[in-house]
Amino acid sequence: MDKNLLIVVIIFAFFSCQKEKKCNVGLSPFGVVVKFISSESTLDTIEAKKYIDIEKVYKKYVDNKNLTSYQVWKNKLEFTNNLSKDKKFTNQFKFHNYEFSEVIKNKKASVTFSSKNINSNIKLINYFLELQDDKWIIVDITYTKANK
Repeated sequence: MDKNLLIVVIIFAFFSCQKEKKCNVGLSPFGVVVKFISSESTLDTIEAKKYIDIEKVYKKYVDNKNLTSYQVWKNKLEFTNNLSKDKKFTNQFKFHNYEFSEVIKNKKASVTFSSKNINSNIKLINYFLELQDDKWIIVDITYTKANK
């Protein structure tokens, strides 16, 4: 009887682990966005590239200057980093100034930051993500400016 119980426990543990493994998707979409923002603000491009499909996000900004999506992204990072050297600006994302929401539908998700500041120039920042190889990846970022 003890041998049968042991076999049942082993089988149960095996299938429980298998089920968990299939369901494990690592970070939530919000967690991915936070890690992405953090790594960008410290210019850690190696870390940031883990959370974004640069080609999908930045191809809309490629123009006739023969820049690649990656070069557009690097230029944006350099610009915001240089801008942050002025005491009026910072490249640190102030999460406390935003309400956020996360919506997950199947293999797609969105994370939205809504500004609490009524005088903010940018009212919404939307990150769109897709589940790829059991990891959430940012595939688009949009900004909604205030109507002034």
